[in-house]
Amino acid sequence: MKLERPTQTRSLFPEGVLNQTAYERLQAGQLKEAIELFKVNIEAYPNSANAYDSLGDGTRRRAERQRASIFAESARASARRQARRTVQELISTERRRKARKTESDRARQIVCLALRPVRDYSGSANT
Repeated sequence: MKLERPTQTRSLFPEGVLNQTAYERLQAGQLKEAIELFKVNIEAYPNSANAYDSLGDGTRRRAERQRASIFAESARASARRQARRTVQELISTERRRKARKTESDRARQIVCLALRPVRDYSGSANT
C-alpha cells in the first residue's frame, strides 16, 4: 500500500495517534496488526525517528532481533538527521538575528550623527 506523504498544509493522520493505536495492538498481542500500523506510520512520516523506533519495538517483540536492530539504527539515523536540521535552523536564525542587530545599530549611529548639533569651524564667531 502506497500513501501520499503529508505536507505542511495537510496530513493523513497525526503520527502520535497511529503510533498509540499500534502500541495498543502490540499490548493486546496482535503483533502482525501492530507491525503493519507501525509500517504505515513510517510510510507517512519517513523522517520520524520515533516511527522507526516503534517499528523496532514491534519487531523485537516478535523475536525478529536482526530486523529490530535495523529499525533501531534507522531511528538513530533519522534522529541524527533531525538534530542536524535543527542545529542548522538555529544557526540560521542566530545569523539573521545578528544581521538585524547590526543593521539596527548602524541605523541608530546614523540617526545620532544626523541629530548632532553642527559646529561652525569657519573661524567666524556666531553671536
